[in-house]
Amino acid sequence: MTATRRRGGSRGAWCCPAGASTCAIARRRSRCTSSAGSCGARRTEAVSARLFVAVALGGEDRAALAGWAAAAVGADAGLRVVGAAQLHLTLVFLGHRRLDEVAALAELVALREGAPAPALRTAGALWLPPRRPTVLAVAVEDLGGRLEALYAGVWADLGALGHEPPRRGLRPHVTVARVRRGWSAPAAPPHDPPARALRAEGLELVRSRLGGGPARYETLSRATFAAES
Repeated sequence: MTATRRRGGSRGAWCCPAGASTCAIARRRSRCTSSAGSCGARRTEAVSARLFVAVALGGEDRAALAGWAAAAVGADAGLRVVGAAQLHLTLVFLGHRRLDEVAALAELVALREGAPAPALRTAGALWLPPRRPTVLAVAVEDLGGRLEALYAGVWADLGALGHEPPRRGLRPHVTVARVRRGWSAPAAPPHDPPARALRAEGLELVRSRLGGGPARYETLSRATFAAES
């Protein structure tokens, strides 16, 4: 499994994260002098927060998944392994939301305190998205349907706040490695990690801060699931 550098791509090419989707064709502006060109991202963070709702996994499970990813990636320069502390199962990605929306979203998560924990299990490895992969992920099986019910309940509450659900439903997975900019994912399918049950500890509202390297996560609200009986 080896990533390949895309033609014309350069791992060291500069592109401000705030305009990454258009910077190659947009009118050239003065180059940002902050670390990694993150000035635009910082201006955005002053008025909004990039948020997602995630299922927090047990420490042993995160360590096992990170260890498998490190072994699978090996010395491949085109892939970056996600650290164990950052591994999670994203339930809902909210994108950039106004700062005055955060309190209601935090309360939405807090209301799940004591909810029954979903029963989860690894279900093989896959590249996502399928057509032009940007991440290596471990698929997760929802045993008993509690994760799907949690997803539906969260979206029902989000709908009351004016949010619209995505067209595609839930595809549970844990991102364990990312394809670096300027590289393409390996053509060969990844080998599957050892099967294991995953302990879901709670639900979190997380803020993701971009710029200056890998994303940095800050937990804004947490609800702990009930212990399995």
